[in-house]
Amino acid sequence: MTTIEASCVCGGSPKKPNADCERCRLVWVVTKTREMRAKQRAYFSQRTGKLLMEAQELERIVDASIERLTALQPEFF
Repeated sequence: MTTIEASCVCGGSPKKPNADCERCRLVWVVTKTREMRAKQRAYFSQRTGKLLMEAQELERIVDASIERLTALQPEFF
């Protein structure tokens, strides 16, 4: 399997990432970003408070994850 959902050589996977692995951390951020965007699209089509709260929570998770990833790899971005 050559997709982003494939298991990593470190043994991690998108559902159980290895926190010490750069690829696992990056894949986790990409996966959470994809989830966030799906919730945002759902919110803008349905306009429910529940979807808004879920989208906002995922946005906070993604923002914090990007900050941590950037702090760990400042030259990466």
